[in-house]
Amino acid sequence: MNSTTQEISELRLPFFILYIVVGCVFLLLHLRFVMIIQSTRSLVKLPAYRCIQHASIACFINITTQIIVVAFTISQNEMNYTLNTIIGAIFQGSWAAEYPMLLILAGNRLLSVASPVLVNRLCDLKSANAVVALCWSFGLFNAILCLSGQVQTLWIPTAPGFAFTEGTFLASFLFYMDFYFAEFVVVSSLICYISILIIFLLKVYTE
Repeated sequence: MNSTTQEISELRLPFFILYIVVGCVFLLLHLRFVMIIQSTRSLVKLPAYRCIQHASIACFINITTQIIVVAFTISQNEMNYTLNTIIGAIFQGSWAAEYPMLLILAGNRLLSVASPVLVNRLCDLKSANAVVALCWSFGLFNAILCLSGQVQTLWIPTAPGFAFTEGTFLASFLFYMDFYFAEFVVVSSLICYISILIIFLLKVYTE
């Protein structure tokens, strides 16, 4: 590792250490949350909690990959390219599986507030399992693309962060697909939660 990288690592060392500590705390919280849902029969049977459970699992995997690469950066050891590629694929796959679930949960919450009767008809456990399976399939699709050799998601210590490799059509396709889909998820989820707030305010002021 060259002197520039060492200097950057030293300057960011407190941040990296804090990142790992906070990451470990969130790992424990997600693990505990998943265990609580799994051990509580009344929660396991609820469609929304099924989505929340799998979103937590995806987030757990995602945070784990970040802790691993940050630990490599702190130790100033050169990460093997193959290992970097595999970890990057897992990172991308778990992230791609997680963020659609966030939109589904936002839509579920909006429907629960706006029409409780309708949500009971549309959002059953079978449909929740199907949606979760689709989200994991999308994540797996992303991970496979990152292992195809045409595009990789690699940890860049000097950035620091994960970044797509460039130069191929598949790399551009994956980048723009995830970028615009993520933007759509963020905007749509925000609209759902703002709508929920408006509905609550209208109920408060009209009663």
